[in-house]
Amino acid sequence: MRYSKSINRLFVTLLVTGGLLFQQNTFARECPCDIYEEAGTPCAGAYSMIRQLNSKYNGPLYQVRRSSDGQTKDIPQMDDGFADSKVQDDFLGGGGGTVSKLYDQSGNGNDLTVAKKGCYNCDQGDSACKDDKEANAKGRKLTVAGHTVYGLYIQPGEGYRTNQEGYAGHPDRVSAAKNMPTGNQAQGIYGVVDGKRPGQACCFNFGNGSTNNCYGPTGQMNTLYFGGVDWWGTGAGRGPWFQNDMEAGVWAGGSANPPPKGWSTNPSITWDYAFGISKTSTENNRGKYCLRVADATNGDLTNAYDGDAPSTWKMEGGILLGIGGDNSNHSFGTFFEGCITKGRPSNDIDAKVLKNVQSMHYGSEAPVGTFLDARTASTPASFSVRYIPSTASAIIRYSLESARTINMRVFNQKGMQIETITSGVKQAGGHVSIWNTKHAAPGVYVVKTAIDGTTGWTDKIVVGR
Repeated sequence: MRYSKSINRLFVTLLVTGGLLFQQNTFARECPCDIYEEAGTPCAGAYSMIRQLNSKYNGPLYQVRRSSDGQTKDIPQMDDGFADSKVQDDFLGGGGGTVSKLYDQSGNGNDLTVAKKGCYNCDQGDSACKDDKEANAKGRKLTVAGHTVYGLYIQPGEGYRTNQEGYAGHPDRVSAAKNMPTGNQAQGIYGVVDGKRPGQACCFNFGNGSTNNCYGPTGQMNTLYFGGVDWWGTGAGRGPWFQNDMEAGVWAGGSANPPPKGWSTNPSITWDYAFGISKTSTENNRGKYCLRVADATNGDLTNAYDGDAPSTWKMEGGILLGIGGDNSNHSFGTFFEGCITKGRPSNDIDAKVLKNVQSMHYGSEAPVGTFLDARTASTPASFSVRYIPSTASAIIRYSLESARTINMRVFNQKGMQIETITSGVKQAGGHVSIWNTKHAAPGVYVVKTAIDGTTGWTDKIVVGR
């Protein structure tokens, strides 16, 4: 039974402060870029071979290249926003294939293609001084919310950047990615990676890099790094860790240069699916950065570091994935999804994005919002919320095709539960629940409905007077 907001068609009527606004959502699905945009820190780049990250983006998620003849194929998203991996499987068949492009879902067109040569150790003929290779399109198959999909399985010598098509590589420059933070502007990054496949070399990064595929002073690069390299800064234990690669070093915490080792509040990652955040800003001409980590399947964020950076930011606005700023391509890792924002998101927004990721159920065979039991698997006909100012009440209507245990609660913007509207077994058919808002302060509230103990419908109630 598909009933979650991320999949179910919802018809919602809301009141907004200053007047009535009747808004009909024929397909309401909240994605990470929606959360960021609403908070005023919009996505500058958003990438995933697995799912939709922006509800406004309806294009393909990525492109594959068939090894036998070099032909390419865009991999679209299905109606529920997940990658239609059958298109890839049918196109590649039993042969090999590579990932030729990751489409930017932010709306800025900052697509990622294979990185061209950089400047690292060119006098020694290092692999970074050659164009990178594309990643194996079949390298990492996984299940997300019951869908069989593929992650970006990067091996040494492979990596991606923006504006690489038609570019010869170092020392030439390309333009900065559209709407990317540059100079000392504030930035945010989140990424989901395979926590059990950390690289032990430089550098499995995602974020803001140079535009000439070369290194520069500390602060020129601003990326989320994942790996277990211990010759730079390190966190607690033996690693791996999420850190910030700022160029000429990788920081797990602190502002000393060279980066300090054994930063105690930055934990070693033990999760199968790992979620990391790097946020940066400039205050009084001093660089700041923050690192936060979590299990991408459950639990809350851990604050690994939040304080001064070793340098002010000098970002150039290139976007890279799987490599260092100078094309150091000796590491490996598996990337599932991630976004870069213009502006530094708040901790509350971090938490909302994490919960959005966790609602995808990485590694789970059960589809998002699907309830299966021994009796039936059925689809509710509708769920709607309407606030009526004249009676100071919110009317919630829903229907069920079989008897279910319903628990409907209201939360304020701080995430505190303020009332239980309905709790108990409801029979098949239509139902109406009413929340009396006379004692509720004006503002935005969230009604959450659990169905047989599993997360179900969620929507907003905007109370105004």
